[in-house]
Amino acid sequence: MRYVDLGLSVFPLPCGSKVPARGFRWTEFRERRAEAANLLEWFGGDQQPNIAIVTGDISGGLVVRDFDEERAYDRWRDSHRDVAETLPTVRTARGFHVYARGQAARTKTYDDGELRAGGSYVLAPSSLHPSGVVYTWTHLPGDIPAVDLCAAGLCNTEAQEAQKPTQFCASVLHASEAVRLAVRRCIPPGPNNRHKCLFRLARELKAVPEVAGLQAAALETVLKEWHCLSLPYIGTKDFATSWLEFCVAWERVRYPAGVSPVADAWEAAVAAGAPPEVASWDNPQLGLLAALCRELQRLQGDRPFYLDASTAGNLVGVDRTIAWRWLRGLASAGILELVRSGSRGRANEYRYLMPVE
Repeated sequence: MRYVDLGLSVFPLPCGSKVPARGFRWTEFRERRAEAANLLEWFGGDQQPNIAIVTGDISGGLVVRDFDEERAYDRWRDSHRDVAETLPTVRTARGFHVYARGQAARTKTYDDGELRAGGSYVLAPSSLHPSGVVYTWTHLPGDIPAVDLCAAGLCNTEAQEAQKPTQFCASVLHASEAVRLAVRRCIPPGPNNRHKCLFRLARELKAVPEVAGLQAAALETVLKEWHCLSLPYIGTKDFATSWLEFCVAWERVRYPAGVSPVADAWEAAVAAGAPPEVASWDNPQLGLLAALCRELQRLQGDRPFYLDASTAGNLVGVDRTIAWRWLRGLASAGILELVRSGSRGRANEYRYLMPVE
């Protein structure tokens, strides 16, 4: 595949879709490129799926400037003709994608589109957009040159970006089907579910490439949409309380939705708080660890659950050695049972001995 030869990380999307198939964990291809067997399985059949290209370091520093409108691209091309003639360019459903390699830590969004970087992804040529438009090359890539992004006119200055977070939020909310679906999936079913649904919303949005790398402040418009839809079902009506809780949740998310079963347990643990057996202990992080174990047990039913000290420590915010000592202490206190010690990189198996209901 030509994209692989160019050093790009790719993965499949359902034909006619910009969103991965349900349950497909695309985020691992931010860290590693697909193996030959994966590529053959995905793209070796008669029915070709859409192709997604991951931006960022895994693809050799790939960035993609997404111009939402043709006239925006025309303005850039007319003022940077020398660069425009050398960079691979794709006609999209609404405008153009311009490919380059450069220094950009995260995706940035402007009034006329985005600069995709830092582990986002784009729909590649030959893919079918949901609107029925097929992405096509207008400048084929012999290679993808490295450029100074700002000198090439592909990014704005930090001062320019800081002035327009609200416009960005509105554009994401209206342009991204994935964001709209995330908001609607997280509407509380009734009172006493607001806090839990805010944390779930943060995880759902972290799984959406367009917004995953943003600061919480850039998502205020998205949260206002959620708040408006949730008002009939929540007891705490003021926006400010939910907004501040969402900002905290955004910082606390360790795993996007669909990435790890531990993440589901962590979400439930944060929402429910420490078990009554440890609630009086003067250590909220230890209480969260006990809550995590309770929720892992709830997910596993009667079976023991796996948990390693590194994962536990990362989630509750302590060193792995401390997390290991706490897990051992919970076992000594009769709250956990160590069912089996891990070996050769395998996590310990535990059983939570207190009531989970």
